[in-house]
Amino acid sequence: MSNNHHSTASLGLPFDSLDTASLPAEEGHALWRDSLSPLFHARAADEPRGRFNARIDTYDLQQLMLAESRFPASHYERGLRHSTADGAEPLLVQLYMTGGYRGTNGHRQMLVQPGDIGLLDMADAMATRADDSRVLSLVIPREQVREAGALPRGAVLRAGSPLASILGNHLQTVWRQLALTGPEALSCINETLIATTVAAFRGLHQDLEQVLPNLPEQARLNAVCAYILQRLGQDDLTPEHLCQRFGFSRAGLYRLFAPLGGVAGFIREARLRRCYDELAHAGAQDLPSRVIDVAMRWGFTSQSHFTRLFRRRFDVLPGELLANREAAPSVAARTDEGADNAHPVLRQWLGRMCRDSVATEGLRQTGQQSETDGQAPHAGGPQNGACS
Repeated sequence: MSNNHHSTASLGLPFDSLDTASLPAEEGHALWRDSLSPLFHARAADEPRGRFNARIDTYDLQQLMLAESRFPASHYERGLRHSTADGAEPLLVQLYMTGGYRGTNGHRQMLVQPGDIGLLDMADAMATRADDSRVLSLVIPREQVREAGALPRGAVLRAGSPLASILGNHLQTVWRQLALTGPEALSCINETLIATTVAAFRGLHQDLEQVLPNLPEQARLNAVCAYILQRLGQDDLTPEHLCQRFGFSRAGLYRLFAPLGGVAGFIREARLRRCYDELAHAGAQDLPSRVIDVAMRWGFTSQSHFTRLFRRRFDVLPGELLANREAAPSVAARTDEGADNAHPVLRQWLGRMCRDSVATEGLRQTGQQSETDGQAPHAGGPQNGACS
């Protein structure tokens, strides 16, 4: 019995987890390779000994697939045996959170490093060698992006660039939220994932000012908010710095944050919340235990000004909270246990992504031929709904 767990919550999205850690090396390696075979031929860079540790957690979004995977150093190849005559294979978008790879996609050389986002076109041959990595992968049937026109093949969004920051944050935000998401939200999720991906990669060779309006506003806002929250203690967290980092004009940044009370208000609120958390749990994890130390740690230089803001926001003095702190209630981690499943679902889902690309391409061509013959084309494929 393999350690491949397929779980679908009654009101949630189809989810599959493939984990080879408990299997003998040869069996785990074979299971992993077979599961990925619809996309490419995969093999470990070194002969597995003892245990082959790989894990792939996947959500089936019907129109798309989103997966987080961890794997040791590996080779990936895709050749003629994977290709179809009409060139309707899917696209593979990958955010390398750790690790990376070198290789080719068609005639293009590719180098992907931590934080980079690569776009592999499965219509072209590919050969890559990846390091021990953790990756977030989005599989997009070609038909889903056909209206957007050609995307740059074998392209890479570099870590730290505005486009990589916005798309990478959006992919990770969607991934974190999927466990709490129901099927009714799929249309919006798919629409924003496709729109953000298309705008980011098409913007590689365009002026950033022209690209930004094409990115969904929520994706832009989430990326800047995430950047702010990661750097709350830094002195240079100013509108000027944010504009330079993300390519916004000052007016554009202010418009983006208007629903949140302005960018300065958002930063101040986030810093106050961090101060509250530390004062409520002072002494834990070697955090500062004096009010002034906590205030200065999160960017407040005047204790009297900080105290007024803190009391206005939380209706308690920071000193009182520090003196009367209570231990935060512990929350036991919830686990999702399920029966093992000897038949990998991931392989079926990947196969459907590839088949859907071919099927929708055939329907599109049939529709074009019908129009040529003066007939109404048959409806084919799911449509993206509006995202409110």
